[in-house]
Amino acid sequence: MYTLETNNIIFSICLSCGGTMASCLSLIPLYRGYLRRRFKLSGLSFQNVQIDPETEIYFWGPPPGLLTGKPSVVLLQGFGPDSTWQWQNQVPFLAPHFDLYIPHLLFLGESKTTSQDRRDVFQAACVVKLLEKIRVEKYSVVGHSYGSFVAYHMARLWPERVEKVTIASCALNFLLNQDYLDLLELTGTETICDLVLPSTPQKLKLLMAITMKKQLSRIPNFIIKDAFYVSFVSPPLILFHKRIYVKYAYYGNEFSKCWYISQDIFANDIEERRELLNCITLGQEESSRVSPLLQEVLILWGQNDELFRLEKAFQLKEYDIGKRGSLGSNKERGAHDSS
Repeated sequence: MYTLETNNIIFSICLSCGGTMASCLSLIPLYRGYLRRRFKLSGLSFQNVQIDPETEIYFWGPPPGLLTGKPSVVLLQGFGPDSTWQWQNQVPFLAPHFDLYIPHLLFLGESKTTSQDRRDVFQAACVVKLLEKIRVEKYSVVGHSYGSFVAYHMARLWPERVEKVTIASCALNFLLNQDYLDLLELTGTETICDLVLPSTPQKLKLLMAITMKKQLSRIPNFIIKDAFYVSFVSPPLILFHKRIYVKYAYYGNEFSKCWYISQDIFANDIEERRELLNCITLGQEESSRVSPLLQEVLILWGQNDELFRLEKAFQLKEYDIGKRGSLGSNKERGAHDSS
C-alpha cells in the first residue's frame, strides 16, 4: 500500500540524489514490479529453462507441477518491452480460463542464446522446445506483431501440437517492394529498424504515436528517457525493486558504491534485435508466400492500425490462411499495440 510514510521515504531518497525525482527515482522499474505482482496474483510464476546447451528461455507460466485441466494458450510478444509489459491487460482476463505460457522471446527480454541463428523459425523452434521441456503437449498460440511470425511457424511446422492460431496486427503477407517504402514514407524514417528499434526518446515518441491508441503527449520526457538509460539509485530503493545490481561509479575525487537498475526495454541487445528484424523469413520476397495452415485461424486487427493497414488483414483472409479462418477488427482498440 502506498502511504504517507512511503512518500516520505521517496522524498528523502530524491533529496539525497540532488533534489529531483528524475535524477534518482526511475518509475519504469517500479511499474515493472507492479506488473510482475499482477502476473503473480493471476496465478503465474516467472521461470527459466535451459532448453539446450546454447539457449535459456525465461517465461511466465503456471507453477511447476500444477495441473489445472484448463486449455493451454501461448502468448507471443511483438518488438518492444518484454512480454510482461505487452500482455499486462490480457493476463487478468485470460488466466481464470486458460493455462497461460508467456515466454520472453530471444533478445526481446531475458531469454538469451549463443546461437547465431536469428530467424523467426528459430524463435518458433525454441518456444516449442520450451513447451516440450515443461511437458505441455497441446496448445493454442496467440501472436502479436512479430510474435505472429513465430506463431505461424509453430503452427506450420508442428501442426500436431498447435490446435488454434490467432494472428494479431501482423501482415504475414508484407511484401518488401510494395509496402516497405510506403511505411517508410509514412513515418519519415530511412529503414524499418529505425522505426521499430528507436534509438532516442524522440524516435520512441514517433513509434508510440503510430502504434498506440492513446494520446501520449502528456507523458513527461523523463519517463520516455528512462526507457533508454540505466537508472542510478541509492540503497533504500532495494525496498522497491529486486533486480538491483552493485556497481562502482566515479563521483568527484573518489569511487563510491552505488546501485543501478537495468531498464531492459530499448537499450539492451540492440544489435541482436536488428538481426531478428533482418531475418524475418515471411513476406520479404515474392517467393516467400504465406501458405495455408491446417488449424483454425483468427485474425485480429485494429481498424486504425497505421503500421499494418487493415487491408492487409483482408488479404490474409483471402489467402485462406487457415481452416475456417475468420477476421475480427476492433474500433475501440484501433491502433497496432496489443492493448
